[in-house]
Amino acid sequence: MTTSRRSFLKRFGAVAGGTALMPIAKAGAMKGTSTKLIPLSRDSSWAEVQNQFMLDPEIIYMNIGTEGSLPRPVYDAYITSLKQFTASPTDAAFLNEDLNYFQETNREKVAKFMGAEKDEIVITGNTAMGINVVLFGLDYKNGDEIISTHHDHVAELSPSKILAKRRDIKFTQIAIPSPPSDKKEIVSAFRKAISQSRNKPKVMLICHINFTTGLRMPVKELCQLAKEQNMISVVDGAHGLGMLDLDMKELGCDYYSTAGHKWLNCLPGTGVLYMKGGSDNPRGMWPVLTEVYDIRDENDELLDLATQLQVRGQNDTPAFVAMAAAMDLQSDIGKKRIEERVLDLNDYLKKRIVETWGEKSLFTPLPSIKNRDLSSGIASFNPNTKRKYEKEYVEKIWEKVYGEHKIWIRWVNFLDKPSDIKRDRMTYAFRVSTHIFNDEAQIDKMLKTVETVANQI
Repeated sequence: MTTSRRSFLKRFGAVAGGTALMPIAKAGAMKGTSTKLIPLSRDSSWAEVQNQFMLDPEIIYMNIGTEGSLPRPVYDAYITSLKQFTASPTDAAFLNEDLNYFQETNREKVAKFMGAEKDEIVITGNTAMGINVVLFGLDYKNGDEIISTHHDHVAELSPSKILAKRRDIKFTQIAIPSPPSDKKEIVSAFRKAISQSRNKPKVMLICHINFTTGLRMPVKELCQLAKEQNMISVVDGAHGLGMLDLDMKELGCDYYSTAGHKWLNCLPGTGVLYMKGGSDNPRGMWPVLTEVYDIRDENDELLDLATQLQVRGQNDTPAFVAMAAAMDLQSDIGKKRIEERVLDLNDYLKKRIVETWGEKSLFTPLPSIKNRDLSSGIASFNPNTKRKYEKEYVEKIWEKVYGEHKIWIRWVNFLDKPSDIKRDRMTYAFRVSTHIFNDEAQIDKMLKTVETVANQI
């Protein structure tokens, strides 16, 4: 059960060691922040959508996989809420429906957008926060094992490695081909690791979309496997929110942590943690980041898990309002329509890469209907596979592509084949991530520029 703002004000004195900062009579007096969005709809052209973004026109930006760019309605929502917070900070922090500590209004919006319930949602600061909260909040026994892959992000690897050192826990990373032939090959790799384990596999750690190659992992099938093996499924969904038409109930994962600052095109310091089962807390997770543990509501009941994790001190709540506005904007355009546009651009990008340098240059599933479920808005490639182990080669190309031509892509490195893993030999590749503010002409220009520069290196 969630607590009301009125009861929180009553109890604030006990928590803080003093009296409540605002008179109780003012509770609810302030209205929620309202933002008039620039009207976009499912009928809007992609050119009209592009015009909503405030990117530097001198730059071709293809790195949303690292940082997104605020469209005008989201920017306006943030500025409006920031002004409201600035005008009366304590009113905003305790009384405003959109800006208060509990974030119930925005959590309700997020839950609807992601196909979840409000008590399953915590608005966080980023993906890493959610992953750390989950992994450090679970109980472990000696011999428990966390299974992940060599393509997972440091946000997953870091807490797993810490747990392996602090507790008697085994952390295993398995090899995933780049690219795999199909979903079954990936699921089989996890199944084999579980069956051959001499420990007690407890957590399956899955990166929904590998940040290295853009491979979209078969999350639904892997979560089903985890369930069959009595394992807990924890998904790093940093690239999922805003790229894909997410539905938590459809995915079937136990936990899903994602970011608002990437494909949703919101501000840094925004993210979401989904916890299946919500207030029932079926896996007994501890609220390791909270300031209201063991606090009771007006009915003398303990606050539910999501509320405990939500109330954790000061946050950039105007950014949380902007995140809800970003979700409204995507809903207006159409979540499924956005996903299809992202995948269409990715298909076009991969076809052009193959036409220019051949299939072996691509570390992402080839463009085809069969591979659609393994694709995302990210593709990784190397224009000269004979030099894929040379860091200096991709660095020099990248420096010219951005420094001289103002095209923003990035390079990544990863352990590709089992033989490379044994030798700790990194593959280096360019990573291109395209979204609804990009188009085919920009892709053509980027690839032509990379080709020209690569021929000079």
